[in-house]
Order: sequence, then C-alpha cells, then structure tokens
Amino acid sequence: MSATSTDDLARERRSFRRLWMSVAASNLGDGLTRALAPLLAASITRDSVLVAGILVAQYLPWLLFTLISGVVVDRLDRRRLLMIGNAVRTVALGLLAVALFIGHLPLLLLYAVVFAVGVAETIVDNASASMLPSIVRRDRLDWANGRVVATRTISDDLAGPAAAGVLFTLSASLAVVTGSAAYLAAAAAALLITHIAPSGERTHSRATRSVAADLRAGISYFWSDRLMRELAAQAAVFNFAGGAVGGILVLALTGPMGLTPMQLGFFLAFTALGGLVAGLTAQRVISRLGRGTILLLGALVATVGYTTVALTFDPVLSAGALLLAAATMTYGQVVTVTQRQATIPGHLLGRVTSTFRLIGLGVVPFGALAGGILAQHFGLASVFVAAAAVNAANAVFIVLRLTNARLRLPTNAAAIRG
Repeated sequence: MSATSTDDLARERRSFRRLWMSVAASNLGDGLTRALAPLLAASITRDSVLVAGILVAQYLPWLLFTLISGVVVDRLDRRRLLMIGNAVRTVALGLLAVALFIGHLPLLLLYAVVFAVGVAETIVDNASASMLPSIVRRDRLDWANGRVVATRTISDDLAGPAAAGVLFTLSASLAVVTGSAAYLAAAAAALLITHIAPSGERTHSRATRSVAADLRAGISYFWSDRLMRELAAQAAVFNFAGGAVGGILVLALTGPMGLTPMQLGFFLAFTALGGLVAGLTAQRVISRLGRGTILLLGALVATVGYTTVALTFDPVLSAGALLLAAATMTYGQVVTVTQRQATIPGHLLGRVTSTFRLIGLGVVPFGALAGGILAQHFGLASVFVAAAAVNAANAVFIVLRLTNARLRLPTNAAAIRG
C-alpha cells in the first residue's frame, strides 16, 4: 500500500470516528428526549390521545419539512449543518429545563420543544447519512452503517432511556439538562470532522438552480426508481405500525405492566440490546441471509412480537419479544440506508433521502394518532393486535416485491461520493 493510500485511509478512519462520535452524542440526546417527553406528558395527563400527541409532535417535522431539509443538505456544508442542528436542540431542551426548574410546564410547551427538536433532527440525520459516503468507501458502507446504527441503538435506545428513567426519578430538570449537554457535545464533535470528499455537482447546483428545481430533481429521481419507491412503501407500513405502538407504549408499560419510570427506562434499554447486537453483526448477517430476507424477518418478528405483548402484557415476555423485533428492525435499517447510499448519486443523496423519509417516517404521526384513538375506544391491547396485522400484510408485500435478487448492490468498485 502506498504512502498516499495509507494517509487517505488514516484520514477516512479519523473522520469516520468523529462523525461516529457526533452521531453517538446526538442520539444520546434523542434517547433522553424520547423517553422523557412521554413521561413528562403522562405526568400531566393520562389521556391516551394527548400522550400519543408527543410522538405526533416528534415526527410531524418529517412530514412537513423533510423535503426542504433534503435541499438544504444538498446545498450547504453538511458538517456545518450538523453543528447548527445540534445547537438548536441544545437551546430547545435548555428552555424546557428552565420551565421545569420554575415548576410550570404546560403540555403545549412540551409539544413545542419536541417539535423543534424534531425539525432539527430532519436536518441532522439527513446530513450525517449523506456525509457518510463522502468519508467511507462503498465496499465498507454496510460495515460503517452497522457501526452507526449500533451506536444509535446504544445511545438512542439503550443508554438514553435507561439514563432518562434514573434521572427522571431523581430530577426531571436534571434529565433534560443532560440531554441538552449531549446535543452540545454532538455539535462539538462535528466541528472536528475534516476529511470530506468535494462535490462539484453540489456546488454547481447551489449556484445555478432554484430551490423548486432542486426539489423537483430529487423527487423525480426518487419516483423514477421503482425499487426505491417500494423500499419506502414497506418502511412506511412498518413505521405506521411502530408509530401506533410507540404512541401508547408508555401507557402500556406504566399501566397493565405496572412499571415505574426507572423500570420503564431499563425495559426500553433491554429491548434495545437486540439492535446493538444487530448493528455490530450487520455486515456478516446481511451478506449471509440476503437483503430481502432481512426485510422479511423484520416484518415477521414484529408481527410475533406485537402479538405477544397483546396477549400477555407480561414485562419479561414483552421485553424479549421487542428485543428480537429491535434486532431485525436494525438489520432492515442497515439494508435500506446502504441501498440508498450505494445507488444514488452523491449530489442527489440528501434530496432522495428526504423524499424516502417523507414517505417512510411521515406516516408515524398518523400511526400515533390512530393508536391513541384505537386505545381510547378499544383498549391498549387492540393497538398491538392491529400493529401485528399490519406487519403481517407487509411481510406478504416483501415476499412478492423485495427479493434478495432485486436488492443486490451494484458490483462496480467506484464509490459514490458527495
């Protein structure tokens, strides 16, 4: 290996580690926020629709702003966007901490803070995902995405909820301040990223095209790619069911299962262990089973998992079922993210990713509302039954359309940069 290639590899690894650190800190803040917000809402009201409204506020930005976020990510410096987005979230949680400190937290303010954090997330997540192919070679994308997803699992789903449960028991304001500090650390880590491949196409687009033209180009590219449309559709079905469950999960955990806030945090952390293991083994497992098989397993395991919760509401059985669901969901995330990064030109990646997420994540608020209404009229178990049925239908779609052969990655060696 030449000195130049050795230096390039060292720079790639160094920049990836710094992006990795930023993702870890950012998602620790996300995990704290996602666990704390429902707990705070449930301490204000036990109305299932109002509690589910927290998830609506969190994911509504993906419906309203994700397309514009894609244009922003393709036009502006992605590292700087990571810094700004995390700084905004630092301030938003800081305002929430002040409200808790003075002892007056209106539910509307909680909605507003969660919504602001979600708006910033549409940019931060897109920027980090779109930056990765500019740092890591394409033959290492499954490996890199596996590490990123595993880190997100540790921070967002494991450490965040566990810390939130403990800190909430001690002091809600301390828990919120910790989340704010995590976002600040993410902004600082992004500042250290240096090795990013240039994108002349993105610079040209910024200089000569209107925002509307950029939007049309991204949507048009996405819509012309039938496989990408079908991947987005299966993600939307999966996430609609997940949104229905997620919106009322805190009520199930603290109601029929009888968990305390601290136990709730550790329950969520335990289920996230499946995602951690999946992220670390993603490259090997995906290459052995095939990308379509991975998506099918995700739908089938979610079906079984939600059915188990509905029939038992037993904390141990439910935790085990959701742990397996988290593992297969993580493998599926790696499959879809790598598919986009390996097949979409770099200068379009932000916009196509945002279009994908508009469909895949934009349905979550509707799922949360549907889950809240269903629980209000038919009980909590009905939400899990409905979510299981939706995932069973998704499994049929995957068998028919998203086979291993169709999801095979291109074999040419040149990495897509941007």
